[in-house]
Amino acid sequence: MKKTLLASAILLAGAANAAEVYNNDGSSVTVGGSFRGEVAIEDTDNVKFQDAGSRFDIKAAKVLGNGLTVIGVAEIQNDDFDLYLNKSYVGLASDTFGTATLGKQYGLNDDLVYNDFSYEAGVYNEDNETLGSDSNNQLKYVKGFGGAQVVVSVMDQDTYAIGGTYTVGGLEIGGSYNIANDRATFDNSTYIVGAKYSIDALTLGANVTGTEVA
Repeated sequence: MKKTLLASAILLAGAANAAEVYNNDGSSVTVGGSFRGEVAIEDTDNVKFQDAGSRFDIKAAKVLGNGLTVIGVAEIQNDDFDLYLNKSYVGLASDTFGTATLGKQYGLNDDLVYNDFSYEAGVYNEDNETLGSDSNNQLKYVKGFGGAQVVVSVMDQDTYAIGGTYTVGGLEIGGSYNIANDRATFDNSTYIVGAKYSIDALTLGANVTGTEVA
């Protein structure tokens, strides 16, 4: 029986731990990333270490004033020693009106996979021609309201998604519904509802997913 043990060592993860390499007159550039490895054990004589999606990212921002900031993100990921552009998008963030981004990016549905702590973002319903969550040209809008946020994504004129999250204390809940018309002669849709609760070092997570084909 094959057993896989996931060992993840974060080198630079998220904005809080990213290294800022440039900051001048409202313009900034940060670099970050993570090393993600796993030990696969077939038996006592067949143990190997392999990469599980290590990645490197560059994030740029330019403050325009009046609460407006232009942002850009590029992320390179490793897949079995094959490097590819995992994310590449630009956007405009407003303190008042929210954030709009366009390009290769993930939808809210990927953020709601709470039940798998070894999950690699970008697998659930992404780059999926049949279900319509292709992320190459996604226009996404996010608006926060206190502990809640609303997320709307448009992949093309027939494919879009809407969802949101709410956080209170250590509890976070969320849901996303994706509608994909005229895909493989069918109208397809998929949904995910997730919840997680964290207290000190303990986190519990669960989600429910489903697909409908009309």
